[in-house]
Amino acid sequence: MSYQQGNATLVDYSGIQKVIWDLDGVFWSYYAFPENVLYNICVEENAKTAMKVIPSLDYGRATELVLNSYRQHHDCFSGLIDEAGAKGISKEELIKGVFHEYHKRLYSRIKEECPSVFLPCMKTINAFRQLHGKVNHVILTHASEKEWALPYLKDTGIARFFEMVLDFEAIGFQSKGSGPEGIAMALGDTDPLRAVFVEDCREYIRVAKEAYPDLRAVLVHDKNSMKPVPEDMVVIASPLEVLRELCVYKNSGMTVRPEFSLSL
Repeated sequence: MSYQQGNATLVDYSGIQKVIWDLDGVFWSYYAFPENVLYNICVEENAKTAMKVIPSLDYGRATELVLNSYRQHHDCFSGLIDEAGAKGISKEELIKGVFHEYHKRLYSRIKEECPSVFLPCMKTINAFRQLHGKVNHVILTHASEKEWALPYLKDTGIARFFEMVLDFEAIGFQSKGSGPEGIAMALGDTDPLRAVFVEDCREYIRVAKEAYPDLRAVLVHDKNSMKPVPEDMVVIASPLEVLRELCVYKNSGMTVRPEFSLSL
């Protein structure tokens, strides 16, 4: 499949009842920042948070441990566990101290340095408004619900359209790449055949599809990304593509596009 805007039409949206959305990299782009700026901000705020939880850490050591968290574990705390344990701080105390505080600091910093990330998009708001009461929406994110996801959804004007936010804590701090538990929670009683998963990480999509083959899945691939476009996935550039397709079905009474004889 070649990459082009509009590939959302390759998914059969007939009968869709729920959309499970990732947040970061889907509703806003990492490429809104100059190269390495966002990464450096994350490291700085994570290191400062770690120093509050483990007071004996200096900034250099905290930065080293945080970088290990990102590179080895893809989270904001796992690289700190051994150091915390040596200081008599349990894993539970560490995670509780780091997770929400880090996202609170990060949200404040990014809002100050790149406020455009948090501006409402009227096209997105209008699309959600058209689907309100017709399709359920859930956020499944590795970020903090109260310190990142909800503030973002409120600032961008779309919080009222989501029935639930499942953050990293809610799914037991289990990565979306390590198993389907998060997807299972997000689906609830919804038949996977009636759900769409919108995500910017291809590995998370593969894990979800292995557990739920009937689940529709769409990869958001930023046009500025240098990563190769996977040929085995439906690829889009913006969540608006999914919202627009859903609006076509839900507002026209269409049950299936003419070109679909079988569900994908």
